Amino acid sequence: ADFVPGRALALAGGGFRASSVETGLTSGVLAVAHAMLPGAGASPTLQGTGVYGQFASVASVSGGSWFAAELIYSERFVRLVEQMAASPGEAAALHREGWTKPLLSVGRQDSVQVRAISRMMKRLGHTGLSQDVLMLAYLWQTRFTWTNFCEMLLELTGGIDASVTLGSPVSPWAKGKAWLVAHTLTTPRAKAGEAVHIEEARRPARAITQTTAGSPGLSVYTPAVYSYTLGSYTLGSAGAPAPVPYVAASAVPRDAVLDYRGRAGPRWPCGGGA
Repeated sequence: ADFVPGRALALAGGGFRASSVETGLTSGVLAVAHAMLPGAGASPTLQGTGVYGQFASVASVSGGSWFAAELIYSERFVRLVEQMAASPGEAAALHREGWTKPLLSVGRQDSVQVRAISRMMKRLGHTGLSQDVLMLAYLWQTRFTWTNFCEMLLELTGGIDASVTLGSPVSPWAKGKAWLVAHTLTTPRAKAGEAVHIEEARRPARAITQTTAGSPGLSVYTPAVYSYTLGSYTLGSAGAPAPVPYVAASAVPRDAVLDYRGRAGPRWPCGGGA
């Protein structure tokens, strides 16, 4: 509030559950707002109802950031939310067809054995676990990094690929709002025997870890936030400054120096590294 005056839309984290809840909540609010409009006849739209127009900023974390990214940058996802708002009784089925099934399509690349294990878990009533098996097996085949997983999710469910940047065109409802993407900056200290796992590589087979030659008083996890004014970039411009500092002045010691150092070690069978 000190940096971006006005109301903020806060989107909590919680992985798939958070993203799904926020999708359903948005479609429900959209449906009600549309029904309250005088002479409402056309299908509900985010821009037409202005349900999020009162917010000056959007703050998100984890699964909430997946949802925010798709609502901001994916026309396909916005259409899905608006379709759910137009047909509340079919909202769950529409979300399953338009979001969940595309995500689970990665399981088609899994081995026969993995798919058999997944089917067995589903028959035993562990549907969520069966889906996790399919995705984990896919990730294991494709370097097993969190970055890969997020890229896969956004592309399959929202059509957001590597060509989409913060400066790409945004949905009309989001233009001019500040987007604050909350996350954790890992600052592990080598002297304390701490390290963060960065990446698995197959060829050559190795695990990449990272530490910091940190300053006294630096914690292992430091709260941070990427921020950007949506729709502010124009071709050829230097870009607008971040509306919110990346790390709060109170989050790190005044004289802290973050000297990151990487290390390549042997690749472990279960994703660990030396």
